[in-house]
Amino acid sequence: MDVVTLSGGIATWCQCLSGLHTIRHGLTELAVGLGAEVARLVRIDTEGGRSVRSIQGAVGSDLHIDERPLSDKIVGAYVSHAKVGSVWFASVSAEDGTDVVNRFNRQGGLAETAVFVISQDKKWTHLLELGFRNRFTTAKARAITALAGTLAQIWAARSPGLFTSALLPNRPAQPNRAFPAPILSDTNPAGLSRAEFRLCLLLSDGLSLERVQEELNIKAATLRSHLRQIRAKTDVANTNELVHNLLQSNFRPGAAGREAIRLVAG
Repeated sequence: MDVVTLSGGIATWCQCLSGLHTIRHGLTELAVGLGAEVARLVRIDTEGGRSVRSIQGAVGSDLHIDERPLSDKIVGAYVSHAKVGSVWFASVSAEDGTDVVNRFNRQGGLAETAVFVISQDKKWTHLLELGFRNRFTTAKARAITALAGTLAQIWAARSPGLFTSALLPNRPAQPNRAFPAPILSDTNPAGLSRAEFRLCLLLSDGLSLERVQEELNIKAATLRSHLRQIRAKTDVANTNELVHNLLQSNFRPGAAGREAIRLVAG
């Protein structure tokens, strides 16, 4: 790996996680910096391992890489307790009989896939997956492994909501022009109830839906009902778009908003 190219790729990835570039652009530049053909950001349901979502950077035009991530196959049953800052290799997993990894790699023209565990909590495990055209030398394997902790630290410092935002359709999220002010402003232009206003405030702070439910001490059905009402009042297509818009806004409510929190919390 060229030091200058590597530094540029990591610098762009840092800027991406601060919101200056898109996730896909950051992944593409990270792949270039590490000498990889493809890079993916993968999120796996830690509790059950059933939900696997991924975002992929651009790949070489001469490769036909399957868009399905390999991370869940490579890490396998260890996904719920894989060490943050560790790196997993497809070549090692294949020795344990994971023939699907070899099949995917042959299909895409890749000789090695490295998976970095960059975060883990009770709900999600996030991983960086990079596919390489050539097998690693011992020196390159050591260099890749040495980067794992740094990539985890960079991810930990990210702005909230980036993964969810990147999964939205490829259209810019626009503020609702029917409202004369942000929906969390003191005038409450969307006509949110106190409970709905409080819910949006928590989402704007980057809390997950699970954490919001715990904070408000409500049932899952009540949370879903509130979200349906909020989506209708704010004219957004889905909850992902609502969260994206709230996280993108730098607006924070004044006295009226704080009073709404006090009333609902009480």
